[in-house]
Amino acid sequence: MYDRILLALGEDGPGEPVSRAFELAREHDAAVHALYVVDTATTGEPALSSLELLNIDCEDSGLTRLAELAKQAGAMDLEFSWKLCHGPFDEALRGYEAEIAPDLIVVDGVEADSVEDLPPTPASATVNRP
Repeated sequence: MYDRILLALGEDGPGEPVSRAFELAREHDAAVHALYVVDTATTGEPALSSLELLNIDCEDSGLTRLAELAKQAGAMDLEFSWKLCHGPFDEALRGYEAEIAPDLIVVDGVEADSVEDLPPTPASATVNRP
């Protein structure tokens, strides 16, 4: 039984994990909490580099993706919330996981290196590692 599903998003994932997360949310009447991370490990810190435009573009892409998912979740009558943040993906994921205590984590559109090194936690399971 799942009450809270954490949907961790990167840029332009294949979408199958998102569909699966929404299916599970509907089956279990679970809330979906989406997290989009502008991964500063790959884009750099905007205050410390000339890559600020890349960060802005990644942020805009994330907001667009989150808005599309919110619309899709609304059409399915799912409880949906989202958060966009900057930082290393693994740190952002673990921070949000601690904040919402999900029963399940679904990952979409994230480089395998960002996910593979994450230690498993008893309260979570990763159902997709691209």
